[in-house]
Amino acid sequence: MLSATPFVRQGKVCALAVNGTRRLPSMLEVPTLVESGIAFESVGWYGMFGPARLPADIVACVHASLASALRDPTVIERIEASGAIVANPPPSPAAWSAQVRRDIENWEKAARAAKVEKE
Repeated sequence: MLSATPFVRQGKVCALAVNGTRRLPSMLEVPTLVESGIAFESVGWYGMFGPARLPADIVACVHASLASALRDPTVIERIEASGAIVANPPPSPAAWSAQVRRDIENWEKAARAAKVEKE
């Protein structure tokens, strides 16, 4: 929805539904797919990644800095203005890693079910 947000606001397209577990703060009038009777959910996300085996103290420092930034009202306002939802507080590094792994597994299953071939 992020790339479509300006077009929706300008009235060039009509948003029928958004994906995710909740409505977007920037478009509360647009229902979710689930609210519209479509049992589908796939949430897009932005995240931070580092090299494998990054020392735990560096991971903790980066996570703390990110959590601090995501509490800043100006940062929150800019993110939400783009149509995104702020994860506040952000997931722990372990929870984030687990989420990424789950999403990869889910998309691999979907690709196999759709018989998508690697190119």
